Amino acid sequence: MGMITNRAQLKEYLDADLSVAYVPKNELIRLLYTIHGNEQCHSYRYVKRLRYTEYYLNTGHKIFYLLSRWRLSRLGLKYFVRVPLNVTGKGLNIIHLAGGGGCYLNADSIGDYCTVQSGVILGSTQSGTPIVGNRVNFGLGCKVYGGITIGDDAWIMPNAVVTHDVPANAIVGGIPAKIIKYNDLNTKNE
Repeated sequence: MGMITNRAQLKEYLDADLSVAYVPKNELIRLLYTIHGNEQCHSYRYVKRLRYTEYYLNTGHKIFYLLSRWRLSRLGLKYFVRVPLNVTGKGLNIIHLAGGGGCYLNADSIGDYCTVQSGVILGSTQSGTPIVGNRVNFGLGCKVYGGITIGDDAWIMPNAVVTHDVPANAIVGGIPAKIIKYNDLNTKNE
């Protein structure tokens, strides 16, 4: 996970985010879907604004940053989403924002190509905030708390409450979350 510090990196992040989003790839058709109310297009709209806000912050464009931050804040309030700046890697996919479930991703870092569904909370405790690896899939309504590490290619099942480290390729579920099995499938999102 890195920071967006130039136009080439901004394009790389936007392309990666678009490649995993369940939206039309044509910008005009995507706009029409957004106007029609397609929730995936609204999710992508938030992620796209997040990337521009990160870019303006990291490159010192103060006026553009303040305007973009204001727009990001408005979208966050509208969709019940909160993602801190410069935390997520490329290929972020937020899905299922309908119904006001939203998501709150307070983490030290989130790796590349992660999928987040409605109601997901990554929260802090006195031990810190989570560190998330690459290609992690968060199911509906799952909660992850504390200074823990989630390994690459892990799957957090719906409504799981994770308070301990999750190894790479593990599928965890339950309250509190326990390892159900290991995922031996090699997913290639890159």
